[in-house]
Amino acid sequence: MEIQSIHIQGFKSLEDVIFEPSTGFSCLVGSNGAGKSNFCDALLFFKNIILNGVSNAIEEFGDKSLITDKDITSFSLKVKNDHDVEYRYNLSVNVQDGKIIKEELSTDLMTMYSRKVDKAEKINFSKFQDIVAEMSKYMVDVEELKKQDLKNLKKTELKKYRKSITSLMDMTQKIQEIKDEVPDILKDNNLDELSSDKTGLSSYFEGEPVYSFIESLNVYRINPLSPKIPNKIFNKSNLLIHAQNLSTILLEIQKDEDKWADLHELLSLIVPSIDEIEVKKGEFEDSLSLYFKENNRPLPAISISDGTIYTLAILTTLLWNEDKATLIIIEEPERGIHPQAIVELISFMKQIISEKSLQVIVTTHSETVVRNCALEELWLVDKINGKTQLKNAKTANPHLEETSLDQAWLMNLLNGGLPW
Repeated sequence: MEIQSIHIQGFKSLEDVIFEPSTGFSCLVGSNGAGKSNFCDALLFFKNIILNGVSNAIEEFGDKSLITDKDITSFSLKVKNDHDVEYRYNLSVNVQDGKIIKEELSTDLMTMYSRKVDKAEKINFSKFQDIVAEMSKYMVDVEELKKQDLKNLKKTELKKYRKSITSLMDMTQKIQEIKDEVPDILKDNNLDELSSDKTGLSSYFEGEPVYSFIESLNVYRINPLSPKIPNKIFNKSNLLIHAQNLSTILLEIQKDEDKWADLHELLSLIVPSIDEIEVKKGEFEDSLSLYFKENNRPLPAISISDGTIYTLAILTTLLWNEDKATLIIIEEPERGIHPQAIVELISFMKQIISEKSLQVIVTTHSETVVRNCALEELWLVDKINGKTQLKNAKTANPHLEETSLDQAWLMNLLNGGLPW
C-alpha cells in the first residue's frame, strides 16, 4: 500500500493539516514545538482508535485536554494498492464524549462502509461476488457478440446484445451513482449493533488492506537505555516505540540468515568497530541480554554507546519491516550518531524504499539529514498563531535549486521549517 494523503483535523496543534507525499521517503523539519511530534502522536492516536477503540486511545494519552479542545477530531487516509486501486478511509470522533461520529471506507468504485453516529451500512461481500459474476457474464456475452458482424445478426441475438450492454451499464450506474453511500443492491441487511467506541473497520474489515496498513504503522521514539537492560522475551510482532524489545526482535531476525548477515554488514559499515551482535538467553529461558563484540572483545550492551544502540534499533526496524507494505516514522534518527554514519543510514533507508514497498517518515533538526534529502522529500513544519502548518518544500519553492539544501534551509530560503 502506498500513501496518497493523510489529512488530520482538530488534534492538538494540528487544526487542519494535509500530508501528500510524492516519494517513499519524507523528512519533517521544524523547530521544537512546531508540531512534528504532534503529527506522530496523531497517527498513534488514530491507530489506537482503530485497534483498541476510542476510550483506550484516549486513556493512552492520559487526558482528553491533552488531545484537543475541539468538538470533532477527524482523520482521512488515502492509500493505493499494487493494482492502482485507491482506498479512502475517513474517521471523525468526539474526544470529549469518547465516541465515533462518522466513519467511511470507500474505493474508486464504490463505498464499502458508511456510518453516521448510530446508523451504519456496509457492503455484503456475497452480494458483491454475485454481482461481479453477473457482470462478468454480461461482458463475456458482449465480447462474443463483438466478434460477429452485427449486420448479419438475427433479431434474437441482437436483442441479447442490447440487453447485455444495457444490463452492464445499469449495474455499473447503480453501484457508482451514490459515491458516499453503500449501493442499495450491495447493502448488508444483517448488521451487528456497534458501540460508539468501536470502529466498523476493525469489526468488519480486518482482512482489508487498509486495516492491515494501519495495524502495521509504527512510530519510533527510540530510548537507547531500554534495550541495554536485560529483559524478558515479549512482543515478537514488531519493535516497540522505545525499542524496549530490541533483543526479542533481534532473536527473531537471527532465524533469517540473510537478514542477520545484512544487519551485521550494515552495522559494521556505520559503526566499524562492531564485529558481532549476540543475543544471549539468561538463566531463565525467557530472559534476554544484548552483547557486542568490539574489536573481538565481548561487551554487554550497557557498555556500548547510545549512538550505536540507536543505529542498531533503526536498522532492525527497517529490516524487520522491509517486506511489509506499511509506514514507519522515526523521530530524530540522527541522535548520538556521527554525521557520516547519518549519511549511510539515510542512504540505506532510501535503498530499502526503492526496492521494497516500505514508506518512511523521519523528523529532524539535523543539517546532515536535510543535506541528504531531495527538495520534494522535505516537509516544512511551522507553528503560526498556535496552529501547526505543514508544506512541501518543492511545492512551496518550485524554482529553487537543490544544491546545498541544508544551507538554503538554515538561511530560510525554503520559507519555513527552521530548526530554531
